[in-house]
Amino acid sequence: MIITTCILLSVDINAFVLASSSEVTQQHPQCSSSYSDIRCGASIDDTTIDDNDDDVKQQQRFILSPQTITSWYMNKLQTHELQTKFLSSAILALVGDLFAQKIGHYTNPIISTKLDKRRMIAMFTDGLIFTGPLLHYVYELYEWVLPTYDKVIEDGIAQTDKEKSSSARKRLLAVTAHVLFDNFVMIFAYISLLMITTGVMEGRASGIPNELRYDFIPAVKVSMRTSVMGLAPIQLLSFHFLPMKLRVLSVNILDVIWVTVMSYVTHRNRH
Repeated sequence: MIITTCILLSVDINAFVLASSSEVTQQHPQCSSSYSDIRCGASIDDTTIDDNDDDVKQQQRFILSPQTITSWYMNKLQTHELQTKFLSSAILALVGDLFAQKIGHYTNPIISTKLDKRRMIAMFTDGLIFTGPLLHYVYELYEWVLPTYDKVIEDGIAQTDKEKSSSARKRLLAVTAHVLFDNFVMIFAYISLLMITTGVMEGRASGIPNELRYDFIPAVKVSMRTSVMGLAPIQLLSFHFLPMKLRVLSVNILDVIWVTVMSYVTHRNRH
C-alpha cells in the first residue's frame, strides 16, 4: 500500500511539473525545447550551450523516467482517451493474472509451473473489451449522478471560506459514496462478468453455472475483504486528491492487486 500511495503521489507531482513547464513554454516560445534539462538562457561557465556540441547531444538523448512516462500517458489520454483507458485495463489485467498464476504455482505444487497462455489471453481480452469499457462508463455515471468536482465559478466571483468549507464536505461525501458503491455494490457485476467472460474464452462455458453457484459468493467476500484491508482507503485518497484525468491511472494501478486476487480466486477450482 505504501508503494502504491507513493506512485500515486509521484504521478500527481509529475503532472503538476509538466503543467508548469507547459506554462513557461507558452510564455517564452523562443525557449521551447524537447528536453527539460536545457533551460532558457542556461550556460556552463558563462558559455552559451552549442546544440552541435557532442556533450549536449549526449544530454539530449531520450531518458525513460516517471516524468516522461506520465507525459506520454497524459498525451494519449488527450488524443485517444478511450483506447488508452481500455488498453491500460487490458495490460494491467494481464499483469495481475501473471502474478496470480505465480501465486497459484507456489501455493499448489500440483499445478504446472508452465504459464497458461489461453488464460492470459482471456484476461487481456476481458480487460480490453469488457472490464475497461465498463469501468469507464461506470465512473462517468458516478460523476454525472454525484459530481466530485466544483463547477467553474462564473463572473470570477471568489468563494468565501464558508462556501469553500461546504464545497470540501460535499466533495468528500461524493467521493466516499463513489468508493463505497464501487467496492461493495458494483463488485457483484464486476466479478460475475469476469467469471463469465474468462470462462467462455477459456473453453469452460459448460462449467460457468456451477462456478457462479459455488464460487461467486466466496469471490465477492474475498474482494470485499481486500477492499477493506487497503484498496478502498487508497482509492478514496486518489479520488479526493487527484484530478479527474489521473483517476483512471490510479484505479488501474490499484486494479493490479484486485485482478491478481480475483484471477487467483476465480481460477483456483478450474484446474
